[in-house]
Amino acid sequence: MFERYTEKARRTIFFARYEASSFGQPYIEAEHLLLGILREDKVLTNRFFRQHASLEAIRKQIEGNTTIRENISSSVDLPLSNESKRVLAFAAEEAELLSSHEIGTEHLLLGLLREEKCFAAVILRERGLELPAIREEVRRIAQEDKRPPEHGVLMMESQRRAPSSNDHRVAAIFLDVSCRRLGQMTEYLVTCVKKLSDEQIWRRQGAHENAVGNLMLHLCGNARQWIMHGVGGAADVRERDKEFSADGGMSGAELVALFEATMDEAKIVIAAVPAARMTERIHPQGRDVSVLEAIYQVVGHVQQHTGQIILVTKQMLGTDLDLTMPRPR
Repeated sequence: MFERYTEKARRTIFFARYEASSFGQPYIEAEHLLLGILREDKVLTNRFFRQHASLEAIRKQIEGNTTIRENISSSVDLPLSNESKRVLAFAAEEAELLSSHEIGTEHLLLGLLREEKCFAAVILRERGLELPAIREEVRRIAQEDKRPPEHGVLMMESQRRAPSSNDHRVAAIFLDVSCRRLGQMTEYLVTCVKKLSDEQIWRRQGAHENAVGNLMLHLCGNARQWIMHGVGGAADVRERDKEFSADGGMSGAELVALFEATMDEAKIVIAAVPAARMTERIHPQGRDVSVLEAIYQVVGHVQQHTGQIILVTKQMLGTDLDLTMPRPR
């Protein structure tokens, strides 16, 4: 569905899904798409909103117009509302009108303005954004971008080094699948842990084995070191030995909250990686790997230990967990 979307537009959809889940909403609404644009595209925001672009101010305005429910896990793949589907359809039309093969955040903004009755359009008009003026400005920017470069060979070399449109598509697919897989594994793991008592969570089957609680701490530490530190540039605060020496001290509910928050943060970092960084060398845990390898390692690591936790849970409960499709008994 999003093959024609630019990196920024894809990340906007990801952030919109995250915003919807934080509000506890069952659908991605148009106002969540607006928040996604504000989070992702600072250049567009500064150009069109100027001093009226406070993300927090707009979020508070949306909160005041929303029935806040319990936070939905970001592992749940929330669908688009009918209103948001129309916004995306309008965005595609705007891209066609402007002779753009790709659908960018500027086209999503135009799509929001065309869905005149949605709350996001109301917010935009309150801040002085009107469809004809914004469309004309987007057209002017597009024409400027088509001008030939003026820096000769150096510009040509720079363009050759830049990722191709296919590179962008492959990177976007990889990042999207990585985030979705982390979400799916989170759902499986949380389902398992909620079926176990705190005693079972910290039970070691032998001196040489780790408890479910240790594996959860280990997955959080690994993701924080490789993704938040290695890819995102945050400080490396991991204390790996404590992940395995822990023998209680956190309830199942606390472990679930920690794991979900860590995976949410990791997915935000992953979703924001541009195609140009995929081959960049980084050094988490003293390794020399590309950004792509680091993401791949973490996703595989989470899948590996989630499978281990599923098996241990089945053994302790003596029953199938029906995590995917319930089987006839």
